[in-house]
Amino acid sequence: MLMQFGKLSKDQEIGGAMQGAGKLAMTMSLISSGWILRVMATTNAPTPAEADDGLWDDGEEQRLADFASGKKVSRPHDNARRKRMTEEERFNDFIEDKE
Repeated sequence: MLMQFGKLSKDQEIGGAMQGAGKLAMTMSLISSGWILRVMATTNAPTPAEADDGLWDDGEEQRLADFASGKKVSRPHDNARRKRMTEEERFNDFIEDKE
């Protein structure tokens, strides 16, 4: 291909440039991947109160009874969960509450 364009004499320079570009791209991808993993590891970590929180909280029986009787109930950590939600998730949660 280089012969067709008359650049065969510059094959060493072109190859070296491609090799350097490849090394730079590989280094940048490793750095950016490390940054993405660090951000993902530190984002939306549950608070200790939420981490200890099981599926069945204290008072769950009473909340279920209130819900069955038609009262509006919420779990203790609903507000913390809502703060971590995206705008779209909040909107969908709001719509579900209205229905």
